[in-house]
Amino acid sequence: TGTRDLAIVRKETRWAVGMPVEEGGSGDPSPATARGLMAGLRAAMRYRWGDTDLTGKRVAVQGVGKVGIDYVRRLTEAGAEVIAADVYEPNLQKAVDLYGVKAVSPDEILFVDCDILSPCALGNVLNADTIPKVACEIVAGSANNQLGEADDADLLAERGILYAPDFVVNAGGLINVFEEIQGYSADRAALHIDEIEQRTELILKRAEREGINPHLAAVAFAQDRIDRISDIRRLSRGGLPWIEVDGD
Repeated sequence: TGTRDLAIVRKETRWAVGMPVEEGGSGDPSPATARGLMAGLRAAMRYRWGDTDLTGKRVAVQGVGKVGIDYVRRLTEAGAEVIAADVYEPNLQKAVDLYGVKAVSPDEILFVDCDILSPCALGNVLNADTIPKVACEIVAGSANNQLGEADDADLLAERGILYAPDFVVNAGGLINVFEEIQGYSADRAALHIDEIEQRTELILKRAEREGINPHLAAVAFAQDRIDRISDIRRLSRGGLPWIEVDGD
């Protein structure tokens, strides 16, 4: 689906977001997703290496579609060496032509020697079969459901690979289109997207503190937020009896 499709959906419901810019929307959310992924990656790099310098770092990107190609642009501008693969040859050729990435086959990309592995295509790519052969220090990508099973995050941890939870670091596009509901502001959206860096750092530290993998820490973080919102709604229905009003 694209922005024009959402414009048609919007004719039936006001809850459609991701509208074309010319209709007051935010347009294609893919660059926002890539921006958020970079924010999450910075947190993971700082946690693992103590800095966020990408100069000379090797990054393997699986999938260079709408999100992946903008992510590659950001990586190369930051000085990273990018290795990429895509099942759709024109996408891969575009990445080669525009950003000088090294192209490999889709069968190779998960297992190349690199510092950072970024799954930006399909889900279920990190599982009991693939994880033993992965050769990186950090996994941070925009694909949904990268883990075959939740327990596969433990397999990554056992190998000393830091996993940046997918639904945390790939949230930039969703954050961006949500901003349309209250009247889109690109500057406000960018500020909220960049908060992914702090959020990812909190989750990684929680995982260490509680002795759990980052995926479980992210789920717990999300559940805590859901519980707090539920409490607020419950209290708003029943009143806030402990708040003093006019000194009473």
